[in-house]
Formats: sequence, C-alpha cells, structure tokens
Amino acid sequence: MREILTAKREINNAIREFRKRIASIGGTPKQLKWGFPNGNKVICTTYFFTSIRGEVTVGLPGVWPSRVPHLFRLTKEQTTPDSHIALTPDVEINIPLELDGHVSGVYVRDGKAIWLCSRGRFNAFRKTIPLKVALAHFDKWLVEANDADQMGKVISVGALDSPSLADDLGYFIEAVKKLKDSFRLHGNEVEGIESHWIEGEEFEGTKTKVTKGGATTYEFLHGPICNALGDALKSLLQGQHQYKVRRSGNVDRAIVESPGDLARVIFEVKTASSLGPQLYSAIGQLLSYRARYGNSHTSLFLVLPIECVGGGFQQQSLFESLGIGVLIRKGAGFAQLDGSPLETVLKPLLKLK
Repeated sequence: MREILTAKREINNAIREFRKRIASIGGTPKQLKWGFPNGNKVICTTYFFTSIRGEVTVGLPGVWPSRVPHLFRLTKEQTTPDSHIALTPDVEINIPLELDGHVSGVYVRDGKAIWLCSRGRFNAFRKTIPLKVALAHFDKWLVEANDADQMGKVISVGALDSPSLADDLGYFIEAVKKLKDSFRLHGNEVEGIESHWIEGEEFEGTKTKVTKGGATTYEFLHGPICNALGDALKSLLQGQHQYKVRRSGNVDRAIVESPGDLARVIFEVKTASSLGPQLYSAIGQLLSYRARYGNSHTSLFLVLPIECVGGGFQQQSLFESLGIGVLIRKGAGFAQLDGSPLETVLKPLLKLK
C-alpha cells in the first residue's frame, strides 16, 4: 500500500535522496537568485537538464524552518541565465518537515520506491486554483495513498529512482503551466478546462520505479501509446471528413463526429504493469466519459500494451459484458485480442467502406 511519509526523519531522507538524484541528472549546479510573487528572493542551488518537453531548471534552497521548497521551471530552449535577474518558478512544490495537509508537496512510499507527489494545491495570478479543478486536470496522474490513516489522492510527479525522472518532471511542469493558463481563461469552471475537444500530444510521461527485484512500470509510456493510437486512427479515417480524432483533459483519444462534436468511439489507455485497480478504474472512466461526451451508441475501448496481458486477459468476459472492447498494442499496430486489426474493428462501427 502506498503511504505518505509523515515522520520527520523519513521526509528528510527523501529530500536528500531527491537532491542527490537531481544532482546526478543536472551535473554541476549554479548559485542563482529566484524570486517569488510576494517579492521575496532567495539564492538557490540551481540545476539545468534537458527533458523530452524542454529544458528543466530546478532550484533547491537551503532547509527552511518548517518546509523545504522544490522550485521548477520549463523552457523550450536552452537559456543562459543572467545572474542579476531572479528566476521565477513555474511550479513550487513545498515539502513540510512533518505532516501538514495544507502544504502541497509530499513524498510517498510505494514498496521500496519513493515518489515525489503533490496534493494539487497550485497558485496562479495571485489566486489559489480550487482543488477540484486541479485534480480534474490531473485526473490521469492521481494515485491513492494512505494519508495519516485515511486514503487520499495525490498527483504522482515521479519516482526518485526512475530512469525517466527528467522527462517526468518536464511533463509535470508543462501540465501545471497548462492548468494555470486554463485557469486564467476559464476561472473556476472545470468544464471550461477539460470538456472541450483538443488536438495535440499527451503530456503524460513514463512513470517507472526500480527496486531490487527489477523495474516496475507505472503508466508505462502512456503518452507515446496515446500518440501512436491517435496516428493510427487518423490514418484509418483519412478522407472521412465527418470524423475527427480528438482528446480532452480526461479522454485519451476519441473519434468525434461533426457536426455536434459527439464522441462516436472513446479509448482509454492503461499501461501499469500491475493492472488490478487500473482496470476497474477504466470501467468507471469509460462509462462516465460516454455519458459526458457521447450517447448510448458510443463505442468504448480499453487499450493495453501487449506487455500487460502476457499469456491472456482474464477480465475479457467482464469487459465484453459491459460493452467495452479490448485493444492490444503490439509493435506499431493495434488489434483485438483475437488478432482482428483496428481497421476491421472500427469500420463496421463507423460504417466506413
């Protein structure tokens, strides 16, 4: 069971481990000035490294009395900072040195792995983004963890020993920046943030933890699989102008019909190596998405990488009984468990020739 660290010694150990990991990624640091909206400035040990989403800057101030800030910036290009100008963080994750539910940052133990996580408390334009808005935006990042003897949900940023931590941080910072931009445009309305269809790549990255027993993957290559599925759908629908391939803040991929933007087919991608709770979560998500984005005729599909099913998929009958199809990604393509390719599956549903 995942558990939020509350003992001061364990929290300090996790902070030290995070700093060691960032140092191993970022190399030689600089001592640079960072500024905050309240006008305060502080000199931080600052690291720079490249992620799949751009150049990540991490500022690590000295230990503060009750909390330790972790400061993050993301830029699309490498920049040479001016030592006279204070850097401004895109994201600030503060870690309390003892249990404090009002402070956003936490470290979570999952077996022998330690994850950096956030409770979802973000500020934008001198306002606090409502928690329900932030958690809805990060729906696919949420994990359950024991929080002082009660279960709660937190946003998983990345495992400290993950080989993909640099990319995980890049994806997370980018997602927070999108949340803040959406909040500026739409305010407290969750619908304004995530109900409309959009194009573009997924921001989810690889979530990997490494233990003595080997590597275990959480949300393994979720973004790339979503993007590959999107490309496959666009190729299939080429020339079919009544259909568009879209996603939303919740839906991984959907085939949307024009006019009306009604979802004809909805796809939910799950990639955790231990699928138990993820599968039941997928059922609830897909049924909810159909009610929100489609109608009773909307087709639903769970999409899994071939590594997740191994020698078979024991829950196939359960999903079929609920009207949910199962697609497997094998190599560059997608097919049903019986080997029927994506084209064969979708053409009758969409009445394509």
